Amino acid sequence: MQQIIVEKVEQDPKLLLAGLVEESSAQGFGALRRVVADWASGMCRFGAAGEGLFVALQDGRVVGVCALDIAPDGVDKGIGRLRDMYVSATCRRSGIGKSLVRRLVTEASAYFTALELRADTPGAALFYEALGFRPTPQAVDSTHRLDLRPAVAEVPRA
Repeated sequence: MQQIIVEKVEQDPKLLLAGLVEESSAQGFGALRRVVADWASGMCRFGAAGEGLFVALQDGRVVGVCALDIAPDGVDKGIGRLRDMYVSATCRRSGIGKSLVRRLVTEASAYFTALELRADTPGAALFYEALGFRPTPQAVDSTHRLDLRPAVAEVPRA
C-alpha cells in the first residue's frame, strides 16, 4: 500500500482540488465546487479556531479531501462538523477516507467536544459508524455524532 499523507490546506484550494472537483461534479456531487467557490468569495475559508480543510496525498497527487468547521447552527461552538468528504473513485477502499477522518478527529479533539456530520448515503453511514460515529436520528442538522471527550460524571456530595 502506498503511503497516504494528510495535510491541512492553507492557501486557495482551487488548483489543488481541480481534479477532484471535476470528478465529483461528474458523479453528481457539488460540494467540492461549493468549497472552492466559498473560499474564493471569502464566505468560508475555515479560519476559525479548530477549522480546517484537509487533503490526502498519494504519490504527491490529491486523492481525497474533507473539511472541519463549527457546526452550522453556531449556537454551540463546542461542536465541530465534518463535511465535504470526497475520495477519488479510483482510490476508494484503500484507507484514504479513514486517514482523512482520523486526522480530522485528532485536530478537532483540541477544539471541540463532539463532531457531527451528515451522511447522505447508506454506504457513507456505514463508513462513519465503523469509525465510531453514532447515528443521531433525532437531530435536525446531522445524521451522526462522535463524542470527543468523555462525559465527566458528577461526584455526589455528602
